[in-house]
Amino acid sequence: MANPITWRNVSAPSAGATADLFGQAQESFDGAIKAARDTKDGFEKGRTDRNTQAFMSQLQQYGSSEELAAAQESGALADLRGQFGSMVDQDKVSADAVTDRVTNLQGLETAQYDRDQMLTERAEKPLVDAMNVSIADIDLGQSADSLKSVLTNQEKQIDEMDVSDGTKAKLLGNVEKRLAASQGQFRDNRDDSQDQTDRTVRNSQARTLFEQSQDEVARNNQNRVATDQGVNTLSDVAANAATPANARMNMQEYFQTEEGQKVPPTKRRELLAGVDAAWGSAQGVLPSQTAKLDTLDKSLSADVARVVEDNPINENFAFTDGDRLTRGGAVEWARNEFNVDDSTLRQRTDTAIKALENETGAKSNNVPWGIIAKMAYQSAAEGEYFDDSRDIEPEDLNTTMRTAFKEWVASSKNKTKVRTAKDDRDAQLAKMRATFKGVNEVRNQSKGK
Repeated sequence: MANPITWRNVSAPSAGATADLFGQAQESFDGAIKAARDTKDGFEKGRTDRNTQAFMSQLQQYGSSEELAAAQESGALADLRGQFGSMVDQDKVSADAVTDRVTNLQGLETAQYDRDQMLTERAEKPLVDAMNVSIADIDLGQSADSLKSVLTNQEKQIDEMDVSDGTKAKLLGNVEKRLAASQGQFRDNRDDSQDQTDRTVRNSQARTLFEQSQDEVARNNQNRVATDQGVNTLSDVAANAATPANARMNMQEYFQTEEGQKVPPTKRRELLAGVDAAWGSAQGVLPSQTAKLDTLDKSLSADVARVVEDNPINENFAFTDGDRLTRGGAVEWARNEFNVDDSTLRQRTDTAIKALENETGAKSNNVPWGIIAKMAYQSAAEGEYFDDSRDIEPEDLNTTMRTAFKEWVASSKNKTKVRTAKDDRDAQLAKMRATFKGVNEVRNQSKGK
């Protein structure tokens, strides 16, 4: 039988064993804590990585630098970043990181654009080279009017080309440069035909107006030349006209000519308004004196008009000595006009003239027998004096010659009366003008002393 267990035979626990148990428990606790910490760190890192990746994936959705920059500017990226709180890689989602992404996208876009441009230019080069050859073939020295059709043709060709709009714009720029060079050469060639002074002025104006339309340049040059001519004409008229009225009339007649019509309307009015002052300055007459001369001129011209009305002049005799028609010329005219027998007509005309000379004592050198004979032939035709053989009887010719001679005599007398009236008017005006001029010279000399 076994011995019973009592306090005498039960030993006390060992202190060393207890310490070992506490040590093992501490190690197990520390291990558990570490495992929990590692699990937490692993979870947070995974979540941070997933959040960061999600942010970057959203960032990749922006297809261009403009879209990404706009999202950054609007705060959309900041809102996206805020959704993840601190559980993201701050370096990868920072504003600087986004800016770097924008810069990278811009670099990629620029590289892609440059490549596209290179490929486009390479594909377009044959067409562009051919078009530039056509542009270079535009002749230099053409006028603006000639170049209008050239520009239209070039624009049409470029518009039909299978190239980009940018390339078309460059080609049109090349056309404009070539046309400008052609027009510039045209002006240079034109300027070479004029004197050096005008060429210097015109070149200066051309440089100033080069960027304006060619029509405007041509119009300005024409107006300038015409205005200068108008001023020069006014100076000549003022120096040579007998009266202010004559000067005004001469300027008005000038402005009716083709050359005068080229002067701009405003300049014409200005020149006409300055006629009296220019005339007075050229003649040494004061404005008040000019007005008096004008008044006298109107009065005397009215008298001349009455003399002209009372003493009509046959316009057939309004000729100069150099314009006189000869007897032979009158006979030839009648032959062409009425198909007459010129040999017989010439003989009978000479006979009629000889009879009138003997009767009146007129001398052939002083009488326009050719004009008188032509008027006689006209009267004969109107009076049906020409017979079926296209001839005229001597007595009929004598009658018409005598009538024409009398008309010449009357016109000659009337012409003398009119000329005398005009000469008298001009003499009175010249006398008054000389008086005024003399008074003014004496006055100026007195002021000088």
